[in-house]
Amino acid sequence: MRELTLYNEDNFREIERHEGVAVVRFSAPGAHLVR
Repeated sequence: MRELTLYNEDNFREIERHEGVAVVRFSAPGAHLVR
């Protein structure tokens, strides 16, 4: 179970980082033009 927990925590941080980047992209002006 310990390995699974560590794996899940890493996944959560990875998702958080990607979501943060997405939020910055979407909130930036003209971001919808850049993909």
